[in-house]
Order: sequence, then C-alpha cells, then structure tokens
Amino acid sequence: SYKIEIQDVYMMSIDEAQKIRLLKFLKLIGIIAVSGFLYYLFMCIFDTGIPCPIHYITGMYCPGCGISRMFLALIQGDVKAAVSYNMLIMFILPFFVVFAVCKSFMYIKKGIITFNRVDITISIILFLFTIVFCFLRNTEKFYFLVPDNML
Repeated sequence: SYKIEIQDVYMMSIDEAQKIRLLKFLKLIGIIAVSGFLYYLFMCIFDTGIPCPIHYITGMYCPGCGISRMFLALIQGDVKAAVSYNMLIMFILPFFVVFAVCKSFMYIKKGIITFNRVDITISIILFLFTIVFCFLRNTEKFYFLVPDNML
C-alpha cells in the first residue's frame, strides 16, 4: 500500500492546460530575456541607451529616466550606482519581482490572475510614490534624485 501511494504521487503529472500555460510563460520570459540581452548589446556597442522622449521634449525627468543605466549597473554588480540612476525603481523592483512571481505561478496553476485588496492597495501606494518621485526629482531641493550624468 505504501509503495503504491508513492508510485501514484510519482506518476502524477501536470495537466495539459498547465503545461500549455507554462510553455507560454517560458516563451514570454525567453522573449524578455533575449530583448534585454539585445538592448544590453546595443548599450555596450553604442555606449548609450534609448533617450527618454519625455525628457527630450519637456526637459523634465520622468519616473523612468535612468532605468537603462540602472539595469546596466545592476548587471555589473554596482548597486550604489544603480540607486543613483533611479532610486524609485530600485525601491519598487523587489516588490514587483515578488508580485510578478506570485501572479505567474497563479496563472500557470489556475489559468487566471486575480487581484485582491492587498494587491490593489500596494499598487495604488506604489503609483502614488511614482507621482511624488516624478515631482520631486524635477525640483531643485531634490537634485540628488536626478539620474547621475544628467545634471
């Protein structure tokens, strides 16, 4: 009886729908990874990233200014430089990664993604942080929030 139970558990497999969702998810991760790698190569070859259209048009720093250099610094293991390029994203990134992993597992397992009150509340708080950060990084008192090399 004991051996049969172990064999039954061992013989169990993920159902077909979960396999399909897992493959879709892995394909998406692959596309993101290849795109990121190609952009990394672009930055290394041309020694520049894609310029921010908001900064170009308005002269103001959007919440995303400095993200390319931030990720490049992270790849090189320089967390201090990464923070100097975009403090907000460095703060939000761990939350986003945990959130994305949890929602990805939910999608693979159940085929749906749901958002509860905690998810929505955290999203609203992070959105408000983003608005405040955008405003502050464009004021003289908070010049340290401007991405390095852009002063």
